[in-house]
Amino acid sequence: MVGAWGLLEWIFVIILLGLAGAVGVAFLFLVGTLFVNPGRRKRST
Repeated sequence: MVGAWGLLEWIFVIILLGLAGAVGVAFLFLVGTLFVNPGRRKRST
């Protein structure tokens, strides 16, 4: 089944995986900043 795929299908899948990975990294970054930064601000002041 995978062997029947052409170039456009592979490009489409790679773009989808890249977007999904970027969204996941951005989400983790936002969650990390929400939980880590308030602690740093409280300690520094």
